[in-house]
Amino acid sequence: MKIEKLLNMSNRVVRNQLNQDLAPYGLTENNYYYVLLVCEHEGILQNELMRMVYRKQSIVTKALQRLIAEGWLVIASDATDQRRKPLFPTTKSKSAYQALKQVAESANQWIVEGLSENESRQLEQLLTKVVRDKLPDEII
Repeated sequence: MKIEKLLNMSNRVVRNQLNQDLAPYGLTENNYYYVLLVCEHEGILQNELMRMVYRKQSIVTKALQRLIAEGWLVIASDATDQRRKPLFPTTKSKSAYQALKQVAESANQWIVEGLSENESRQLEQLLTKVVRDKLPDEII
């Protein structure tokens, strides 16, 4: 099989598993990561978030609007610069943070289930090397 096909298939399997695990929270694999990042980086700006997730502005904006509407995040105003719109977690996201973090950690463990510790480490190193060669440095 071609590497692209294997990566695509593994991505789909992981996304399906994440969607099942995130369903009780009303989140999906497309938007839960934003909640985690905003909880970990309170006051982050949208352009910083875009760099971290390596997504286009329109995709990030749409996801953030939905998360704000559903009470997961809030956008604040900066008194010194009205153009700055920092993002903050709500009580809802802070309350769910540990559970969402556990979902992410469980997904990572599930992905490498059946691999030895050495194989798991090698897989991570190889994927990091491939991605590092293709994406800007600040992404990884």
